Amino acid sequence: MQFPIFTSFIRMLFPVRCKGCGRPSTALCTLCICTIGRADKLSPKLYAVFDYGHPIVRASIKELKYHRKSEAARALAAAALPYLVEHLNNKMHRAYTEPLILVPIPSYKAKVRDRGFNQSALIAAWWKESLPQATIKHCLSKTTATLPQAHLNRRTRLQNLAGVMQASTVVDPNSIYVVVDDVITTGATCAEAMRALSAAGAHKIHCVALAHGYARS
Repeated sequence: MQFPIFTSFIRMLFPVRCKGCGRPSTALCTLCICTIGRADKLSPKLYAVFDYGHPIVRASIKELKYHRKSEAARALAAAALPYLVEHLNNKMHRAYTEPLILVPIPSYKAKVRDRGFNQSALIAAWWKESLPQATIKHCLSKTTATLPQAHLNRRTRLQNLAGVMQASTVVDPNSIYVVVDDVITTGATCAEAMRALSAAGAHKIHCVALAHGYARS
């Protein structure tokens, strides 16, 4: 339940500060967002917007995943949306008019239960708010618990995810499926998601993420 008066009072005492510069404003101010570098180009089927090595990006996503603080990540997702739309338009060689199906990368049930949410589903929901042609479908399920990808090398990541996803709903071969993730590193997670959708009969599949890369110390 929301209590607007109480929330406003708390924000007066503890104003939201920009994750980058610390000034009281929004979770991420426009000036700080402009300092964030774009992600490297990936394969034709994979696309990410921001460089995960940038401290603002890394901190925003980690706060979402591990501390349930969504303000900065949501601001980052909003800033990423124009780039995402441009990418989709380029891939379709026109302004997209066909319905898009956003498919969040699934988490194993126990992880969702422990964390309380799926961060990829949250990002998909934020993007859907500004994508009138889009719907969200949880088409994929993760059938096996896996080790955390962050602590594995590329070869082990690929082995860790091999065959762990399957389509959990009916797939339309004529629809455009856009797999949504928070961070792409080696691309192993997206590759497994696209394999599962393709095995179920999907033909038009793209994978997009908020960020790509590795955390730099």
